Amino acid sequence: MSRDQRNEGVYNYASAEPVVGQPLHKSVQSAVDKMKSETYANAFGTAQPVNGDALFQGLSDIFNQQEIPLGLMNKLLNLDGYSMHFKIDDSGSMTSSSSLPRKNASSYMQGVGDTRKEMLTRWEEAENRLHILFDLISFVPTGSITLSFLNRREMIILDRAQKSPEEFAAYAHDKIKATFGTRPAGETPIHRNMQNMLQQALPNQNARTTMHYLLTDGEPSGGEEEIRNIKELLKKRNAQCNPFTFLCCSNDPGHTDWMHELEEVAPSVAALRNFLAEKDEVLKDQGSAFRYTYGFWLLANIAAAVNPNDLDAMDQHAPLTKLTIENLYGREITEAEYRRYFDKHPNANRVFGPDYELFLTCEIARQIPSVAYFDRVLAQLLENDIDKGEDDTDETEERAAEQSVIDARRRGEFSRVKAGMFGNTQQSSYVPIPNYDSAAANTGDQSVACACTMV
Repeated sequence: MSRDQRNEGVYNYASAEPVVGQPLHKSVQSAVDKMKSETYANAFGTAQPVNGDALFQGLSDIFNQQEIPLGLMNKLLNLDGYSMHFKIDDSGSMTSSSSLPRKNASSYMQGVGDTRKEMLTRWEEAENRLHILFDLISFVPTGSITLSFLNRREMIILDRAQKSPEEFAAYAHDKIKATFGTRPAGETPIHRNMQNMLQQALPNQNARTTMHYLLTDGEPSGGEEEIRNIKELLKKRNAQCNPFTFLCCSNDPGHTDWMHELEEVAPSVAALRNFLAEKDEVLKDQGSAFRYTYGFWLLANIAAAVNPNDLDAMDQHAPLTKLTIENLYGREITEAEYRRYFDKHPNANRVFGPDYELFLTCEIARQIPSVAYFDRVLAQLLENDIDKGEDDTDETEERAAEQSVIDARRRGEFSRVKAGMFGNTQQSSYVPIPNYDSAAANTGDQSVACACTMV
């Protein structure tokens, strides 16, 4: 029994069976039905059909081991048919020490590197993360999977034809281990490599989305100018067909904050630190009543970029709605449970308190006018930061966006906008928000007022 099963006492994540006689939550039932379907089993293309029950049990075992709520299983399964491209930073700085203790690494890293050192290198952390992710990816009949590098010209295509999930996992782990045997060296030409990734994905666009991942430890070689170019590249790409995830292999904020600003600015972009750093960030934003496990972090590594309203919203400023939390955990929660979460959320009552009833009924937080407004203001402020080459944390911008919400509410502006009209609002969508310029007044940046009124 996992820590969360003991703490929750309501839901058994591993077996997908309700502990107290409850029916399966719809988010879990849809995953069970899909994984056990003949269509899903046949998508692996093996000579002998994959057994759906065995497939589900194998993945459930991993979910239990990694403390992943079964409500997240459909997030993983929905990547079936997608191509994946993992770009790996092989610059010289990747030989530096990471913040991941060797003792906390997966079994795949036993005997790898200098075992006398307490911490993994950033290069070893990247390898460790890939091994863990591929344990999950092997259960999904994806399209082609590519491994490539910032400097080395080598490109590895992982062929999963005629391979069962177990066979593909073993094959992928061997390939990963072999390719990381080469010591990293060189610069960090991120922008050029991202351009190439997007260009290579074009032939696949008639099929399905290509999921892009960059495992890196810091700033690109071109500095602030290159970061601005990366921002423009991400904003102008076909975001729906090219979700992008930055997987940070360093906890140095001075090297990685730019990635986290980009996820607020460009659509279908996610950025994740290692687990402990990401957990600190999530609990700072969501409060102590939110249960953030290692499993949440794993699934976010893979699928946050295509789930902006839940997986990628856990480290955002606004509370999650009751329905969002239920879908994530894979069970219904009582209003008393949700009230406890809301009251312990550091920003809920202070900024979004008057919208409590909307958080109970709306499917996602971005359907709530005040949340949509906050997100738009914050995105513009952070984009201005990037354009000016400012390296401060985003706390100043968050406080300014908060004050804009408070001031707009005081003026009665949100009563003019009907909640829920936004549908599945993405970060890139223009949404109806108050014609109000308090963000500009609070920051001295007059470009915000114009940006906040675009519809």
